[in-house]
Amino acid sequence: KLVHSLGTLTVIVGFDSGQEKELTMSTVQGLVVEQLSHGSPMSIADLAKTLDVPPETVMRLVAPLCINQPGLRQGVRTDILYREAQTKGKLTPADVLSMNPSFACPARKLKMPRPVDEGATQAAQDAAGDQKKFLLEAA
Repeated sequence: KLVHSLGTLTVIVGFDSGQEKELTMSTVQGLVVEQLSHGSPMSIADLAKTLDVPPETVMRLVAPLCINQPGLRQGVRTDILYREAQTKGKLTPADVLSMNPSFACPARKLKMPRPVDEGATQAAQDAAGDQKKFLLEAA
């Protein structure tokens, strides 16, 4: 079983523009890029099934890497994936992903953003609130 939060990996990806980039990202993000770099678009549901990861995890991890239309928002450093949306708004398992053919960035090495784990963030906020409450009671 794949544990997606155990670290990062670095992949070297060649884009249609002829550029070769060194991308540092989470394990599952790297596996998604590897699957899509072979040229054939895949739905999020198919990627989740191939990687044996829940679709919600795939959606959360690829969201920072996606754009809706090639060429849109030029200059954004992390839009390496193109999303063919089945619905407007958030990602769905039916959305189809492919590599962004118009990706261009002057940097050779890029660090891809990792989404914040909302459960861990909430737990940290609760712990901080408990500590403040304890300090106030002690004072």
